[in-house]
Amino acid sequence: MAKDKRPYFTMTASNPPRTDGPRPHLSAGRHLIPQRYVVGWPDGIVKVGVTDFGRRRWGPFLSRGGIMLDLAYYETLADSSVAESWLQSRLLERFKFAFTDRSQAEPYLGGRGSGSMECFRIPVDHWPEVLELARAE
Repeated sequence: MAKDKRPYFTMTASNPPRTDGPRPHLSAGRHLIPQRYVVGWPDGIVKVGVTDFGRRRWGPFLSRGGIMLDLAYYETLADSSVAESWLQSRLLERFKFAFTDRSQAEPYLGGRGSGSMECFRIPVDHWPEVLELARAE
C-alpha cells in the first residue's frame, strides 16, 4: 500500500489578526500583498490558499467557476501562512480532502492540479461554518 502523502497541518494556537485592507510590501521592485483566500465551487469543493500575488493566483479559480468566499489581508506573508494552516487544520477536523489525486483537481485549479491538497469536500450548506471559522479571532 502506498504511503499517504497528504499534508498534516500544524495546529496553531490562534488565527492571526487580519488587517483592514491590503498592506503592500515592495520586494524586488514588485508590490506583494499577503492574503489568505477561500474559494468554493458550487459542487462542494473549497480551496484554502495563501498568496502575496493577489488576483494572479486566485483569479483563475474564479474563471473556472469558483466563488470567492473569503479574502483576508495580513501584515506579513508569515501571518497569512499561519492563517492558512490554522484554517486548514480546523477544516480537516470536520471535513475530508476533496481529491485523492492531482488530476482530479485539474478542472478546478487548472494546470496539473497544483494545490489539490489544499482542497476540501464541503457541501454548500456548510459554507457559513467555513466563513465563521475563517473570520474567527
